[in-house]
Amino acid sequence: MTFTCRSSIRVWVTNPGCVLFLFGLLSSGSASADIVPQTITAHVTETVVLPCRITVNDELPTVEWSKEGLKENITLLYRDGCETFGMKNPGFHYRTNLLLNKLKDGNISQIIYNLRVSDGGRYHCRTFRGRQWQVHAIIILNVGAMPEPKLTVVPSSPGGGVTLECKAECWFPEPDITFHDDEGNEITAEKPTRGPGSTECFTVTRRAVVQTPINRVTCRVHERKLNQTKKTEIYIPDDWMRSCGNIPAITGIITFLLTGLIICAIVFLVDKKSCGKYAHSSQVIKESLLDKPESHKD
Repeated sequence: MTFTCRSSIRVWVTNPGCVLFLFGLLSSGSASADIVPQTITAHVTETVVLPCRITVNDELPTVEWSKEGLKENITLLYRDGCETFGMKNPGFHYRTNLLLNKLKDGNISQIIYNLRVSDGGRYHCRTFRGRQWQVHAIIILNVGAMPEPKLTVVPSSPGGGVTLECKAECWFPEPDITFHDDEGNEITAEKPTRGPGSTECFTVTRRAVVQTPINRVTCRVHERKLNQTKKTEIYIPDDWMRSCGNIPAITGIITFLLTGLIICAIVFLVDKKSCGKYAHSSQVIKESLLDKPESHKD
């Protein structure tokens, strides 16, 4: 016997499996497996547009944008000509919108304002029409935090040279820091340290000691995942290297002089106390000698 399954108004079903198949097809709408995700990269505090387009025949259907991984996953819900806020994730309140003047053309792209690191993730654009949901776009949003790095001179180590510190504050994802000389050669540096920062970003600091005469040093901060790089430079005058090279000798001289002054002060205080005791003893002897004749007369 041959079993058939028809999806018209009248359905004759002789196989119960067809009933389950039709129910799942009608309730789920079009699957998103055939949608090719599009990747977009943006930076913190920027405004980004997540593209999505549909064909509009008469009136605009219900438009929904959602983000995977959230308990309240709706980032924007537009129906009956206006946005509905009841199901919207509180983290996206007043930060998402549609291109309202483009809706008539089928452009239902979502705008996200004032981007946060936490906005990164996978977004779905879908519409509800004909009693079923249809997915039109899947967007993978990468959000990076990459402020300008800071390169400064810090107090030198006892070995001399110029100590440079490069700081990448609140970056996401975590970056790598390297130092380079005038010719682009990498300068040996200490291991990077991760400092305190917010829960959404990384603060990385690294130091390098320049011993040989180099006039210009570049700090290169590179983030591998998003392939983003920022650089900052510092100019080192020749006299800085000479003065830094003399620091150990100058430090030794200053230490010697201070030690000498301390010794002299101690000797002076000891001598002063000794002189005071001698003067007091002399006075006692004089007084005793003067008292002796009077006692003899008695």
